[in-house]
Amino acid sequence: MNETKAINASLSTLKDCIRARTIASQTGMGGNTHVPYRRSKLTLLMKDVFDAGCTRLCSTVVLATCSPLASDVSHSANTLKYSSPLRGGGILNDGGKKVKMQVDASDPVLWSNMQ
Repeated sequence: MNETKAINASLSTLKDCIRARTIASQTGMGGNTHVPYRRSKLTLLMKDVFDAGCTRLCSTVVLATCSPLASDVSHSANTLKYSSPLRGGGILNDGGKKVKMQVDASDPVLWSNMQ
């Protein structure tokens, strides 16, 4: 029973971190938004994912599983709502100036059809 409580607490903290990251990524809203990633070991390991100002290369993969069934549309939409703020961009905006993130040339996402 204690293990179940710990898992639920970690997932709740993950949800709180995603919500805070969403607020922080919206323009004009998240200047000093606190992301509570220190509340669980899971989110502490994922710190770089939640830090909007981190220029260090992050190799965390977030998988969002959606169902093709019409009866599961609300669940799939909710999954996409929570996973979409964690998609990485290539350029960060740091107080009006653009900061280029590190790029790993061996990352399959960056491969062209010729490779």
